[in-house]
Amino acid sequence: MATDSKVVLNIEGHTAPYWAIVNNRHHALWAFIHFISGTSPSDSSDLRIACMITNDHSIFQELNFGNFSEDRRSRSFLRCQPDEIQVYAYDESIKQFDVVFPIRMFQKRLRTAPDKSLRFEFVAGGRIW
Repeated sequence: MATDSKVVLNIEGHTAPYWAIVNNRHHALWAFIHFISGTSPSDSSDLRIACMITNDHSIFQELNFGNFSEDRRSRSFLRCQPDEIQVYAYDESIKQFDVVFPIRMFQKRLRTAPDKSLRFEFVAGGRIW
């Protein structure tokens, strides 16, 4: 039985899925996500902050953050798989990292984009870029 995200209790001003990310309890996170029927903008913001605090790009990507609706429509129309941005951290103390953007069907997507640009987000160095 699904429930509205507003029913999820707040702990110290954050949602339970936030704490699942922060405490590296991924199985609990997915249990909460499947239980909740939808997330409000504030819930999404809370989860994005948790990904940023933990510097966890993989969860950020699994939660489908960084995928913008206009790009999802374009990829769907072109039958293109989602892009998988790869983040490699080298020295966390100085926030040194590399990012690889393997963009599928780049030219076709760029031509069909309304503003002739593609947007991507990723987590690295304790920030969302």
